[in-house]
Amino acid sequence: MDAALSDAGISVREDSEADHRISLALDALEAQHDFVLLVGDAAPNAWTRRCIRNSDEMLLVADATQAPAVHPIESVCLDGLPARSEAAEVLVLLHPADAVTPKGARSWLTRRPVTSHVNLRLGLERDIARLARLLSRTAVGLVLAGGGRARLRASRHLARLA
Repeated sequence: MDAALSDAGISVREDSEADHRISLALDALEAQHDFVLLVGDAAPNAWTRRCIRNSDEMLLVADATQAPAVHPIESVCLDGLPARSEAAEVLVLLHPADAVTPKGARSWLTRRPVTSHVNLRLGLERDIARLARLLSRTAVGLVLAGGGRARLRASRHLARLA
């Protein structure tokens, strides 16, 4: 953002002029692109708070092999959000690529009131593609339930889909 506005340090300044200029720049970006990804800093600073304020959806990315402790950014920036915030909070848990079945999400979810979560295995293109489909709202899911005759009918319908 600093480079886009030709003003070094503007993204971490906390004043009304910086807020106004950054808001205009973000509005222009959103008008030009279908998706805009804002990446907050590792510290709960002015830029990170702006990213949170201007987001429609927040991805809380975490290493699933680490302890599920609440990160300082979550405490400082997210705890103060209004209960009726429109931004969805999605927990993205990063697992090793060789994880056959990612595990441990429950311990992360009990500490965070997120809208949803996604398990992502690092280095697997299909997992990255799945996350992209979920975020772009182009994912397709199919749930078949029931037993007996319903299962037979569902099998015939599934065969037609294939």
